Amino acid sequence: MFLDYNVSTDLIDVRKVCTGVMTTACPQLEFVQLVRKIRKAFKRHHIDLEIHSKLVPKLLLNEFYVNAYYCQVDDKNNECAIELVVYHNIKSDTIFAAEQIGQFLVQIYDAVVHEFRHRYQGRRRNFKCVHRDVDTNNTMSYLSDPDEVDAYALSISIELIRHLGKARSVQYLHRASRLAKIRPKGLYASVTLFHYFRLFDDEYSPVIRKLIKKVYLHLLTLDETAIFY
Repeated sequence: MFLDYNVSTDLIDVRKVCTGVMTTACPQLEFVQLVRKIRKAFKRHHIDLEIHSKLVPKLLLNEFYVNAYYCQVDDKNNECAIELVVYHNIKSDTIFAAEQIGQFLVQIYDAVVHEFRHRYQGRRRNFKCVHRDVDTNNTMSYLSDPDEVDAYALSISIELIRHLGKARSVQYLHRASRLAKIRPKGLYASVTLFHYFRLFDDEYSPVIRKLIKKVYLHLLTLDETAIFY
């Protein structure tokens, strides 16, 4: 089953959803309507996940971020196994213009494909529970977990392709510590790669070396047209 697995297939499915929403939501849409439209679009494309929004008054006005979660037990039981939560401090009638809609959809896309990678991991080992000494409250411990290294390598590859293109990303990867600091148009080429280097602060760290190897393999195999921009 997994010998023929192509990660780009999952990415293309999610890109179709995001592209469709972007096309029909622009030039502007209320925030609450946008969330509803995204939820309906995933359902229409038969992608089984739940999307919730949670008001967080401590955030800056109009600030938001997306977290996602995969449950291996639910997946094994053929239940909805992926949940997205949009944490925000946005009034429901706030109007999102095209640029904001695009930024929001990028976060949705990135969160979904990251959890799809975790779903692949769970299914590939036939839902076998892997007990590791991982402290989820310790960022370094969490990001050192092999499953997270694998999933974040995919996330980094997507971010690099989005901001630099595939060829330039491969070209610069041999100096990954410098690549982590590149900021085209004021944004990190990969904010995830930047955070890894800021945390481990050593390009010869076993975690960093494993991460970069996986990023390289993804860059070679990913279909650029599968990335949502």
